[in-house]
This record gives sequence, structure tokens and C-alpha cells, in this order.
Amino acid sequence: MSLFPLLFLAFWACGGSLDLKDHSDPKEVRGQLFHSVPIGSSLEAAKGTLAQLGFQCGTVRSSEFPSPTAAEVVCDKLRDDGVWTPVRWQVALLVADGKVTDLQVSPGLVGP
Repeated sequence: MSLFPLLFLAFWACGGSLDLKDHSDPKEVRGQLFHSVPIGSSLEAAKGTLAQLGFQCGTVRSSEFPSPTAAEVVCDKLRDDGVWTPVRWQVALLVADGKVTDLQVSPGLVGP
């Protein structure tokens, strides 16, 4: 028996997709992301998971992110359904000792 169906089911059950077209509330998106990137995840695993969800991640210095705690990685995903103004979703991974300690999620409109 192939393991592929089981792996696919496990990935899907753990939040293997994130359709931002149905979401506008950062709290909802943050809650969904916690299913895929739980507190205590390694930074590399979190970046890999977010990349699978369509985010592009980059490293930033803590002085570049307006937060009381240091963000080491910020990931962006553009939601553009062709009807409304595109929305850029940004996820900041807060990290200590190589482990995710929190996620901060914010949307922003993209326009001229």
C-alpha cells in the first residue's frame, strides 16, 4: 500500500491550504496559521510550511519591525482575486532560540 494517500490526508488535515479569499479578519487567519505553524515549531520548519502555503519569506532585523518583540522573519502573500483591491498578507514569525514563539498577522491594501 502506498503512503501517499496517508501523507496527503495528514497534510490536508493539518491545514495544508490557506485560501485567503475567504478571509479578511487577521484573527481568523492567525488562528488558521497556528494549525500549520504551532508555537514551538523550528524556524526552518515554519518557513517551509509558509512557503508551501504560498508565502514568500525574508529575514529582517528586529529594528525594521515595529513590535515590542523581535521579528526575525516576515512572510508575505498577495491575495488578488481580480475583483477587489489586492490584499497583501504579512506574517511575522517571532522567534527565540530557533523556535517560533508567536505569529503576528496583518493585511494591507495594495494599490497605486
